[in-house]
Amino acid sequence: MSWLRVIGLGPGTVLQRTAEAEAALAQATDLVGYAPYVARVAAGPDVVRHASDNRVEL
Repeated sequence: MSWLRVIGLGPGTVLQRTAEAEAALAQATDLVGYAPYVARVAAGPDVVRHASDNRVEL
């Protein structure tokens, strides 16, 4: 079964993430989001990153 989990990745540090968020990230097969935030996530080589530009924040 597939799941979609929405996790706030930024702008804080990894120390500000909850244990539940870290557990979900550890199980992730794909990461989708703003490129600088997605790049901060330590993930295995099989995780597919779908990084985007976020011009709204400029």
